[in-house]
Parts: sequence; structure tokens; C-alpha cells
Amino acid sequence: MLWFIILGTIPTGIIGLVFRSFFEYLFYDPFSIAIGFIVTGALILITSLLKIGHKNLGSIDAVLIGIGQGISIFSSISRSGTTIAAGMFVGIEREQLVRYSFLLSIPAILGAVTIDALDTRPNGNKRHGFCECGILYCGYHHRCNCWLPVYPHTNPVSITGQILYFCVLLFAIGIVTLFFL
Repeated sequence: MLWFIILGTIPTGIIGLVFRSFFEYLFYDPFSIAIGFIVTGALILITSLLKIGHKNLGSIDAVLIGIGQGISIFSSISRSGTTIAAGMFVGIEREQLVRYSFLLSIPAILGAVTIDALDTRPNGNKRHGFCECGILYCGYHHRCNCWLPVYPHTNPVSITGQILYFCVLLFAIGIVTLFFL
């Protein structure tokens, strides 16, 4: 699994570093935020219609999921939503996919925290407490590994189909935001 995390982190890091200024600009743009909510809703809706995969994670799959995580740097696009959607599109088995998605977030978050902490630009985007929150978040993910093996079977959203309500909520937030621009 470590090898797959490394492979998935590489495209995320490249996308994050190359498009950093672009993503930072979009973070404060209401139009981009609204579009991000709509895209996340569409991704979740589409993946809810896919068949459950039974394939084991491979090297190419890890890179594709890492690209999905890199795209999620775009403001208001769900990181876990894009990584799980990318994995579902290639047919990865659900339990392995959920575990991989959680574990893949750790180096991405630590990398973002480190880059922000080392930001030496004159008007660098310094956020008080961002480093501490990132470290706590990674600790939280480590703690979550205790219940991850049962997550796909016990998550009421995936079992009862209530995911559609969440998609409607995301679409509504995006559309209302666009309406009030």
C-alpha cells in the first residue's frame, strides 16, 4: 500500500505545485466555489450509479486516483469524493478504495502544510493555525484507521441511498451561490 500512496502522491504534488497560484486565486472566487460544489455533486451522483468494483488497486490506478486528488485542490471540490470517484471509475474494490483514499490524504495534507509553513513570498498566504490544523487532521486520519475496515458496510449514506440528498444539497448550494453573484 505504501508504494501506491507514493505513486498517488506524485501527481497530486505536481498539480499542487504547478498550479498553486491558480488554486489560491480560485479559493477566494465565489463563482469558482459555486462551480466546485456543482462538480462535486455531479461526481458523487455519477459514481452512485456505477457498479461496485472488484478489482485490486494497481500502479496505474494509484496514479489516476492521485490525479483526481490533485484536481480536488480546486476550491470546494471534495478530495475524498474525487479520489473515491476516480477509483470507482476504474473498478477498485470498495473497502480497499476507501482505505486508500484516507491514507492518500495524509501526505497531501502534510505537503500542503509544509509548503504553506515555508512560504517566503512577500505577501505569502500565511494562515494562522493552518499548520496545527493540518497536523491534527493527519492524526485524526490515523485514528480513523481503526474503523476503516467496516466503514463501507456501516455507512448509512451508502447503504440507504441518501447520497442523492447530499447531491441535491451540493447542487442547491452551487446554484444559490451563482444566483447571488
